[in-house]
Amino acid sequence: MATRKKKKSEPELFTGNKENTITGNRYLVEEVTIPAGGETHYIYHEKRHETWIPLEGEDIVAIFDGLPTDLRVGYMVMVPRKTKHKIVNNSDADFRMLVVQSGAEIEKKPDIHEASENSVPKKYKRGIEL
Repeated sequence: MATRKKKKSEPELFTGNKENTITGNRYLVEEVTIPAGGETHYIYHEKRHETWIPLEGEDIVAIFDGLPTDLRVGYMVMVPRKTKHKIVNNSDADFRMLVVQSGAEIEKKPDIHEASENSVPKKYKRGIEL
């Protein structure tokens, strides 16, 4: 009898806290917290767009396709699908934001893919002290 190989579990590509707040047919709204001194992995989405609305936090850097930009309360950021992105929280306080995901396949399966950090400036890569 043939044995089946066990599927490797997908790595957790998000470090922080997510809490679903509103779910619809083609959208999902989450409250996301990046802890003080924390960061997300460098990821992209094949089938969905995101809109970020910062709620609390300062000294936050978002990296989009290798380019750093400040992320501040009062700003709104649209992240098109296939845009590689990560968030680095350089502060001593948690960073909170609303993330609005939109697309045809929001709830069917996770759409998080890890990207190579080759285009991320060295000072923003995991394991590098700022």
